[in-house]
Amino acid sequence: MVRGPRRGEIQGVPNTLVWLAALLAVGPFLSATSRRGAAESRLILAGLGVAAFAQGAGTLGLGDLRLLAWQSPSDAWFVGITAGAIIAGGCLLPPFRSRLAWLPALPLAIAMGYVAIPRAVVGALVGAGFGALPWLIAMALPRARGSASSDHPRPLSKSACIAAALAVVLAAAGPMAFASLALLAAAWLGWRSADRRGLAGIPALPVIATLALIAWNWLALTVAGSPWATAAVLAREAPISAAGQHLLAAMAIVWALALAAPWPLDHFGRATVQLPALAVVLAVALRSMPEGLAAWQPIATPVLAAATVVAAFRRRWDAAAGALVVLGATRPGALGVAGALAIALVPIGSRVVRWPAFWTAVAGVATALVLSATLRDEVLVTVVLGLGVAAAAQYADRVVAPI
Repeated sequence: MVRGPRRGEIQGVPNTLVWLAALLAVGPFLSATSRRGAAESRLILAGLGVAAFAQGAGTLGLGDLRLLAWQSPSDAWFVGITAGAIIAGGCLLPPFRSRLAWLPALPLAIAMGYVAIPRAVVGALVGAGFGALPWLIAMALPRARGSASSDHPRPLSKSACIAAALAVVLAAAGPMAFASLALLAAAWLGWRSADRRGLAGIPALPVIATLALIAWNWLALTVAGSPWATAAVLAREAPISAAGQHLLAAMAIVWALALAAPWPLDHFGRATVQLPALAVVLAVALRSMPEGLAAWQPIATPVLAAATVVAAFRRRWDAAAGALVVLGATRPGALGVAGALAIALVPIGSRVVRWPAFWTAVAGVATALVLSATLRDEVLVTVVLGLGVAAAAQYADRVVAPI
């Protein structure tokens, strides 16, 4: 692990890189329709690089990072590699046919050049090779248009939308047992109204989610002693043993996977309006079982990351969104949950309001937030996930497909 700055050694404005990277969100609005995937790729890579600086260096100030590069050879390598990856992957590989798409990337490219020069030049060249990987991989892949799993969506079920909204309200301020029931109702109603052509004729995923939620509620209510207990009350007043937390967390992950339908479960059903509600309910439910969640994360995180990358390369963006939602909602803190909720809203919002560039930008920023939250404890998996999704999106004509 790269040594971070000691207290009092470096002082500066911590949000400089955040504001510079945020300018890349304008890219989808300036890019042609067929190049919006490349704009989202740059957003993801810039977010991954900024998160790396925040975690490895403990600062996001340009002057701080430049001083850090002069402290030791290892710090210089870290700053140079990270800056080079951002420049090559997030800035200097835009769609060359659209000159306007270069403009949002220029401030960040100039800033990274300031940070990486002169001591970290060699590291920046090495990092540029990593940053260029998504572009190189995309050049070797056949170009695919759109998402085969979502070309002919059906209208959203109003009753399913009401049930999903009720699940969010109950999870935020009401009993978890009733919140899970509302979430389950949204899943069943969404499955009934979904276009099931080419899918299994039986409701496999809703049935699995139902059984897992029944078992989870039974155990949680046994511990709480009351069906009216909220997640906060359960975490504060009802002691849960380590074994109980492990079992509750495993059950929660099972019903979350059944409701999110990530790859390869998307062949048996697809998440619709229950996906945003799932992000909230799952995040709230896991507050009372931190030890159990920590025990399962080393297994769940690589599996979800692999499912996201495979689904993205197969252009099944709904299945990739489902995996990212579960991945973000199971991270501690608000950053991953915010990213998960934003990702969950993208497919639904793109069906209701036809603003492709806007939803592409939201998808890129939301994915970067999930990567930032995951980078805190899974560095290698997060880097592979970020590079994989960026490469898959690089030459996709449409990365935001309605579910």
